[in-house]
Amino acid sequence: MRKWIVLTAVFLCLAVAGPAQATQLKIDNSGSLWGSLIDITVGNTIHDSVGAGRFHTKVITDDGKLLVDTFSYCVDINQSFSWNTPFSFENTPMDHNYLLAAWRVYNYDPFIGVNKFIDYDNDNDRSMVAQALQLAVWDAVYGSISVGDANDDGLVALYKKMIELDVINSSFTGSGFMLAISEGSQDQLVAAPVPEPATMLLMGIGLLGLGVVGRKRIK
Repeated sequence: MRKWIVLTAVFLCLAVAGPAQATQLKIDNSGSLWGSLIDITVGNTIHDSVGAGRFHTKVITDDGKLLVDTFSYCVDINQSFSWNTPFSFENTPMDHNYLLAAWRVYNYDPFIGVNKFIDYDNDNDRSMVAQALQLAVWDAVYGSISVGDANDDGLVALYKKMIELDVINSSFTGSGFMLAISEGSQDQLVAAPVPEPATMLLMGIGLLGLGVVGRKRIK
């Protein structure tokens, strides 16, 4: 709970600071769980080889200060992927497709998913879940995806199981996620506690109240 309070406070400060505190996104290979999938067909386009998985993502200030250490999934299969690419944040509400993608990450992420399929301390198992979830994320954005026979059967079965079990909760707003947009690389669905304006205001009042109470106790 304390970690989420701190992260929310960070984004509250960013909201108050406005454009003066510019931020950017960096994706780090270290700590990412991904693999290369073969013959992925989206619409009429066949992708011979495409990187898929859970990417270690950092939100930093322009002067290099780390704000949030989190993770993301790709949402733009038609773009190439690069580790060192600048991203801008999309603050507009996500449409249904991206909301469904966020819902799947919220449920099935191998580390923090509320209904994750595998909870082993084995990175190979977690990596398979992450790759299957990446397929489920693309499926949410583009529609049904065909996966070539050369891929792991267990991974493909897990992807199909994820999309078959989908029943998105009507109260789910995707407020714990944001879109990071890049012109030259795959856009990212980033897990981050970005509160809505009303929530930020209430949180700010609450933090202020806690500060006052704490100050009185110290005296």
